Amino acid sequence: SYAGGLMLFAILVFGLVSSYSKEEETKLIALGSLVILAVFVLIYVPINYGIDFKGGVRIPLTLEKPVDEKTMGELVNKLKDRLSTFGLKQVSVKAIGDSLIYVEVPQSDEESLARLQEIIEKQGVYEGVVDGEVVIRGRDIIPGTVFRVPPSFLRGGTWGIGFTITADAAKEFAQKVKGKANYPLHMYLDRPKNSVVVIPSNDLLLNYPGSDEIKGILAVKDVLLDNELVLDSNFNLSKYEGKNLLIYYRSKYANISYDNKTIFYDLPQFAQSPSGDFYVDKWDAIGLLSSPVLNPSVTDGSVLQSFTISGSAPTREESEKQEKLIETILKGGSLPVKVFAGSKTSVPAKLGERFFTYSFIGLVIALIAVSIFVAIRYRKIKLIVPIVIITFLEVLILFATMGAFTLDLAAMAGIIAAVGVSIDAQIVITDELLKKGKVDRKLKKAFEIINTNATVIIIAMLPLLFSTFVEVIGFAISTILGALLGALISRPSYAILVERFLKEELREVNE
Repeated sequence: SYAGGLMLFAILVFGLVSSYSKEEETKLIALGSLVILAVFVLIYVPINYGIDFKGGVRIPLTLEKPVDEKTMGELVNKLKDRLSTFGLKQVSVKAIGDSLIYVEVPQSDEESLARLQEIIEKQGVYEGVVDGEVVIRGRDIIPGTVFRVPPSFLRGGTWGIGFTITADAAKEFAQKVKGKANYPLHMYLDRPKNSVVVIPSNDLLLNYPGSDEIKGILAVKDVLLDNELVLDSNFNLSKYEGKNLLIYYRSKYANISYDNKTIFYDLPQFAQSPSGDFYVDKWDAIGLLSSPVLNPSVTDGSVLQSFTISGSAPTREESEKQEKLIETILKGGSLPVKVFAGSKTSVPAKLGERFFTYSFIGLVIALIAVSIFVAIRYRKIKLIVPIVIITFLEVLILFATMGAFTLDLAAMAGIIAAVGVSIDAQIVITDELLKKGKVDRKLKKAFEIINTNATVIIIAMLPLLFSTFVEVIGFAISTILGALLGALISRPSYAILVERFLKEELREVNE
């Protein structure tokens, strides 16, 4: 991106120099300097191919609501942090407008992509609740202090994540839990709010080890907080229209969908406190990760800053997945708004290589075709030399610039289109020069036409540039760059070269 920014800056600077200078040598030097910089970038900066060419997966993320530029930047950075923690180094996160983000990752297996999507969609809001009161939050965690706890240091758990909170948060925690020894500390991640949890009455306490059903129901309600519990054995969707539903049904309702908000979850898992009471220890439906019991030493008013989230899984593989998920989300921090992943677009690596090969062949054919056309039109072989040189140099500069950012199929299409625009402008210059009259006046008329065309192209591309369709943004950028490059630098240089190559012909025309 730094190399791409440098190329853009150089195009503008050398373009201004070329435009305002009246010296022919200065215009050629500006073009030559830009070409040298482009060659340097192509040699030392690897081309960043888009998934169209290298293969990969693109996942569109729709934001819960439109956000401002600052919030979007924060959202993009947090997603990048999460995905890098997950182990994805070659990942691209692009903001499109104010309510859409594209995540692009290298090709991977379906299981890894499913885990990736799970990590992306988690908003990452962490809360610790004791006796119905929030005593610790994710924003209290000090960055860089999240780490995995070895199983040997856990009391019966198979996975654990440790972290440190700020001094102020530690003081607040000490005050709120004082005198609440042996209370469970319910640790939530992305706890749903103002939702309706629907469970058949016969299924709610299937995992409850106690004999007092009333206490079991109270324990469930204790972890629901502001969510409503509905014990409904005669399920009817129409009764819950417009509400966020969390539904549990064991049989034919397992795959039911309602308003894109219905989720099929497991039942609450219970544990027993030292006092003999049963409480809900874990429940995925409401984001309850685990509920460790507060040690009496923690509830005497002492200020502690280090904490551990722990849990259990049936296999070591499942433990590692859960551990990595929690670690990734806590390190990345909570997202300012919730995101929803759409259908992914996949491009196999071999197919991507084929796309690039065909695109490159198309570019070469375009150069050859226009060269032949020019030769036939003017019947002057020496005209091919400046036209091919200038067009090739334009392609070289565009390759270096777009490759430093992202060179995808759309960008390549824009570069091929730029070849046509370049030839068109050079034909305009050549036609005007071959007419009778003073060279200055002829060139002035030619550049009026060229600059008008460039302005029209840029204006036409602006809606595409600021659209939410990432598939066409590369085309818009490369087309606009081609128009600017031509109008500011390459067209003036071509005019100088063609004057020198056709010096005798121009003298004959004017005579």
